[in-house]
Amino acid sequence: MLGKWSAVISGRSPYDLLDARRKAILLKVGEFKLKISTVASSFNVLYSFIFLMASYTARKSALGAVVNVFYITNALLGVWSSLELNRLLVCMYIINDIALNLIVVVIAVVDYLRWGEPIAFYLYIPGVVLDLAIVSLSVPLSRALFAAHAALMTEGSGSSTAAPPTAVQLAHPTNADSSLAPVSYVEPADFTLPDTVAGLEYDIRCPISLEIMRDPVIAADGHTYERASIEQWLRTHANSPKTGERLPNKNLTPNYTVRSMVATLQAQSPNPSTSPAVAVV
Repeated sequence: MLGKWSAVISGRSPYDLLDARRKAILLKVGEFKLKISTVASSFNVLYSFIFLMASYTARKSALGAVVNVFYITNALLGVWSSLELNRLLVCMYIINDIALNLIVVVIAVVDYLRWGEPIAFYLYIPGVVLDLAIVSLSVPLSRALFAAHAALMTEGSGSSTAAPPTAVQLAHPTNADSSLAPVSYVEPADFTLPDTVAGLEYDIRCPISLEIMRDPVIAADGHTYERASIEQWLRTHANSPKTGERLPNKNLTPNYTVRSMVATLQAQSPNPSTSPAVAVV
């Protein structure tokens, strides 16, 4: 978890640190919501610790210290659940925080009514408002996670009855969210890779380097590139090298179908790098 937390806090993508299931969820949720929730929860840990020290040193309040220990524990749950993309735990983190804030308000009111201590209001009530504002930043992630899980379940149930995708559909995804998106033309279901290089109907060259791809990946524009080339491009650009449009994110997904085509081509040709191609992936 520390590696994912470090990546998010430093502004890098945690995509490569996730398993296949969480990668699929992240593509639907979006990295922005994940980063906002993780950073907010991390700040929650820090400022809850500050309130813990204030309760223990300034007020000598054991009850206040115990409540703030629960705050810190719940904030750590918020960080962990965000990085794990767990919709139930993120929701639990939000509910727990609301409950803790209600307890703090009750304690502040009781202290004021019984002992006439306005310091409870001055110290805790602003903290409650700030805490609720911070936790609210995790609400978009929670909603997006529930929507993503529902979408994946729908896609999973639909795939059991749908016809298997053709090789063209697998090799030509239209966007980064779906590797099985339909294309404008459909190949026969019994399509197989041609036996000769001359008959190869797909360009397995990287649009950037124009070299045969060794590690093909799908960018957010839906096109396939050599990983090293597109990573170098994305270091200095925010738009697609193929369409020129701005990319919604910089996630890269391995294209195993094109990789298999490259391996087949290499097995059939003694010098595949010189073989012609007639279409672009």
